[in-house]
Amino acid sequence: MLTGEEMTCPTCQWLPLWGSWQCEALTERAIAYYPRTCGRNLKKQVDDTMREIQVAEHKTLKLTNVLARKVDGSELGNLPVVLTQMQNFIRSHNAMPVGPIIQCVKMRTGPNPTADIYFMQQVNQLITRLDPGYEMDAVLRVRNCLYAHYVGPMDHSSLASQKLDIYAFENEIERTGDVYSIYVNQDEDEGVLDVFMETK
Repeated sequence: MLTGEEMTCPTCQWLPLWGSWQCEALTERAIAYYPRTCGRNLKKQVDDTMREIQVAEHKTLKLTNVLARKVDGSELGNLPVVLTQMQNFIRSHNAMPVGPIIQCVKMRTGPNPTADIYFMQQVNQLITRLDPGYEMDAVLRVRNCLYAHYVGPMDHSSLASQKLDIYAFENEIERTGDVYSIYVNQDEDEGVLDVFMETK
C-alpha cells in the first residue's frame, strides 16, 4: 500500500507540455487496480478515461518538413518558454507552423536509463539554416508503431502511453523506446492525444 509520499512516474515526467506531473496515492480501492496511475481523481474516473483509449497495431507516423528541438534537462521546468522560442524561430525564417506540437521521447537503455526529449513542429517549408539545437527533416516516417487515441482530461493523458506499455507486454511486442505524442487538442477537460510507440 502506498503512503502519503509522492512517487514519480517515468512516463509522466516527459509527457506534459505544461509542467511535470507527479504520481499521487489514490484511494485504497483505486490503488488495488492502478497503483502507479497519475492524478487526483478516484478509480471510477480513471476507468472512464481508460475506456476512451483506442489502440491499434502496425501504424505509420509520417511528418513532413518537421523541425525538432532537443530539450535539455535544465529546461524541463520552463517548457512554455521552449515552445515560444521554437515558434519564434520558425517565424524568423518566414515559415509557418502546420498542425499540432509533437513531443518525442527517445529512451536510452543501459545501467542508468535516460530519456532524450524533443519538441517537433511541422512547418510549411523546409528551413535550411538552423541554429544549434535544431534539426530538420524533409520527411520523417516511423513505421510499425503501436497507436493509441486518447480523449479526455489532460491530467490523465499519460494513460495512453501506459495502456500501450501494457498492450505490448501482454502481446510480447518489443519496442525501440521511441514514443511520439501528438497534442491534437490541449483542452484541460476534453483534450485529444495521439501516441505512436515504435516497435522493433
